[in-house]
Amino acid sequence: MIDFLSYISNEYILFLVILVLSVIFAKLFTFILKTYVRRLTRKTKTDLDDIAIKIISKPIDLVIVLIGLNIALTFLTAAQPFMNLISKIFFVLYTLVITLTLSKIVNVLIMHWFRVQKKFERTPKLISKIISIIIFLIAVLIILDYFEISITPLIATLGVGGLAVGLALQNTLSN
Repeated sequence: MIDFLSYISNEYILFLVILVLSVIFAKLFTFILKTYVRRLTRKTKTDLDDIAIKIISKPIDLVIVLIGLNIALTFLTAAQPFMNLISKIFFVLYTLVITLTLSKIVNVLIMHWFRVQKKFERTPKLISKIISIIIFLIAVLIILDYFEISITPLIATLGVGGLAVGLALQNTLSN
């Protein structure tokens, strides 16, 4: 594979080859995930694994293409001065895709848990929204930490704010 890449003299053709190969690999991986892994998950008693595979198939496809684009950009000489900025942009994109996927999976798990519990027949959307917000706040904190922005004061503020909200909602949530 490395020898093949050295024979391609034009960097833009190499960029396109890597990008097309990453798209093909992403589609192949998604096809394998949807056909073979889904066969295995159909044999289980719950439908949670089927839903999880349905949720993660598109983000995995997107992440593979993003990785291919990131690798392809490293071969372009025009992009070399901007590689620091490009790597930061890709980190933010990876973090957002993973966060969105994780949020969807956690929401499905919460909905399933509330449906299983008899006393919670009507699923409260509030808990699902709060957990999604917490997941996205953690992602924002990870991104800010990656950009070397001090998050300690922000975490302390969120802790005090969470304590205030918890005390304010104590009677409401106990009912």
